[in-house]
Amino acid sequence: NDLQDPMITDEYGLGSITLDLQQIGHYCAVVYCNRSEHPGSMAVHVGLTHGRPDLEPVSVMNWYAPIVPQPHDESALFYCPEPDTLHGNQYATWLNMACRNGGSAGTDTVAFGLGIDGDDILGLRQIGTTLNPGGIRQVRNFNYPATLPMKFPGGRHTLTVELDYLDEINELTNANNNFGRQYCWSPYVMDPGGVVVRESVPDRTGGWDLCEPDQTLLWNCDGLRLEVTPDGRWRAMAVMPDGITRDVDLQLHPLLEGTIDGFGSEVLASSTRGPGALDFVLVNYHEAVRHSVDVGVLDGATNNQHGYAAEDAVSSRGPENPLGQFIPDPVGPGRMLVLHEYLLDPGFLRIKVEDLGGGVDWGISLYHGEEFFGLTDTQPDWQASAAGAGQSETLEVTILESGYYCLAVWKAGAQDLGATAPYKLVFSDSETPVAYEELPQVTAITGAVPNPFNPQTTIGFALEGPASCSLTVHDLQGRQVKRIISERLTAGRHEYVWDGRDESGQQMASGVYVARLVAGVHKDLIKLTLLK
Repeated sequence: NDLQDPMITDEYGLGSITLDLQQIGHYCAVVYCNRSEHPGSMAVHVGLTHGRPDLEPVSVMNWYAPIVPQPHDESALFYCPEPDTLHGNQYATWLNMACRNGGSAGTDTVAFGLGIDGDDILGLRQIGTTLNPGGIRQVRNFNYPATLPMKFPGGRHTLTVELDYLDEINELTNANNNFGRQYCWSPYVMDPGGVVVRESVPDRTGGWDLCEPDQTLLWNCDGLRLEVTPDGRWRAMAVMPDGITRDVDLQLHPLLEGTIDGFGSEVLASSTRGPGALDFVLVNYHEAVRHSVDVGVLDGATNNQHGYAAEDAVSSRGPENPLGQFIPDPVGPGRMLVLHEYLLDPGFLRIKVEDLGGGVDWGISLYHGEEFFGLTDTQPDWQASAAGAGQSETLEVTILESGYYCLAVWKAGAQDLGATAPYKLVFSDSETPVAYEELPQVTAITGAVPNPFNPQTTIGFALEGPASCSLTVHDLQGRQVKRIISERLTAGRHEYVWDGRDESGQQMASGVYVARLVAGVHKDLIKLTLLK
């Protein structure tokens, strides 16, 4: 009766009939073809052989796939569903794998290799227990070493299994030994303003050749997260490769939900500048809903398996409609980007970044209006980075509407990642460049006008460099009667008004008072005379 049951070849073009022959004699094997599907000539191979095993990954009942990662060690033979979450960057993943022997002979060796993004990370061999024809082997909660779960990086990754990866078994075919499936692990959460060095960025198509052809595959990537905070209206994720010939790209995505669809086809912004270059993506929380976002870091298509540095940059608020020159804090070693936020009114504005001796190749760009940006997603004349090392970069822009704008100042290339980079910003509303007086050489109070005064006086002081400043007024017994400012200021000249009142708004009596400036390590005093 076995000989009367037809066999149809599978998707690999392979078919076999298992015969348990009891008599010596002549037998006929009939091979036939559906000519409506295959009208031309076709070469086929028909052979007679002893029974052979045929190992293949298989999705058993109540299992999500032949290989399933889980965030726990509670998977069972009868239940291994799609994982609801996977914890990246920590030892918190258990793996489960199922395979079947679809051949006509048993095997006492079941060996499999595990890979991620095309890299082999684990090989296991099970010897001694025969896997008979039609039998299924499920390996649950395996890890290495045996007492610990496994650690996977955050982001989207292609997890693969290769059966008989040492090619030890004489199988019917090796074409069905492999399986791959993509999963998403929770990304590395950046500290606001923090910097991190990551060991590697995956091959963006690594492992794809082992996946089934009907799968929708999306780029493998390392995952980072920008957590929303009350501070800073603009946030950026910047990355640089660990060499000038290497390349990393960025994609900005919605927050990961589940383990299948994250870091996928919904791309909010991207940055792809090329080998050795800085890339960043930017979120404008004046326009965007305040929620966290994820960033996928991809290899630059030709260079993979290398490290990179990442920085979470948070904007600082500058003066409204700035004019003149300012010296912010330098961009330190390992850092690559500074975000300055300004409230600007319509009109012409020239913005220049000047190198102050660091010899850095600078870039500068301005952003407004949209929710999400890649580095180059702004008007062509709102970005500049071509002048070269140690040279100034200048923007000449026409502001059409009032609002908050983000000025990004950045190191253009990986060669400057380790440099300390001091710089000066110069703002002008004149279409003809103007010369500004040199910045102060000392930090001190420059005077109070008028003095004596009634009802108010303007206190001026100079800062030779950026500093955390406190300007307070005291009576002659040393008691503080008014705090005028307490904030970080840029280098330059500053003026603030005291209206002769205390903290509660009460008018002070006539007499002599002392204004006290503390700017970093510098301190200065000036006497003020209030008249009635």
